[in-house]
Amino acid sequence: MKTILKSLLILSLTLTVIAKPKKGVLIDISLNPAGSFQIKAKVKGSLKKKGDMLVADKLVTKVSTFKTGVDLRDDHTKKKMLYKKFPTVVVTDVKAKNNQGIAKIKIMNKMKEIKFRYKDLDKKYAQAVFKLSLKELGIGGINYMGIGVEDTVKVTATVKKK
Repeated sequence: MKTILKSLLILSLTLTVIAKPKKGVLIDISLNPAGSFQIKAKVKGSLKKKGDMLVADKLVTKVSTFKTGVDLRDDHTKKKMLYKKFPTVVVTDVKAKNNQGIAKIKIMNKMKEIKFRYKDLDKKYAQAVFKLSLKELGIGGINYMGIGVEDTVKVTATVKKK
C-alpha cells in the first residue's frame, strides 16, 4: 500500500512539472441559490516584455468559442451576450508590473477599466485573475427555473508571452 501511495505521489508531481499551461480564458460563474459552472474560451494575442513590464495592445476572445460543457447553456450564454451583434470580447491597453496590472475590457460595446493580479506561470505564459460585474456591463436577468446567475464573475486568463 505504501508503495502504491508513493508511486501515485511521484506520478502526480511529475505530471504537475511537465504539464504545460494552456492559453485561454476560464470564467467562474456562481449560481443562486446554489451551484456553479465554468465557461472556457480561446484567446488570441500575446503579452510582450517592455522593460520591466508586460504589455499587450489587444487580446481578443470570440464569444462563439465559449463552452460550458452543456450545449443548451452555451446557446443561452451566447444569445445573452448578443454574440451576432457583438462577436468578440476585447481587452486593450494591458500594462502589468510586479504581479498587478490594469487594462480596458470591451464587452457588448461597453468599455470598462479592470485591475488584475497576475503571475508568471513559466517563461512562456502568464496568468491574470480579475472580477467583473455583469450588471455594470448590461448583462442581467439570467434566471432559469428559479436558479439565477450571481452578478460577479471571476475571470482567469492564461496568455502567452513573447
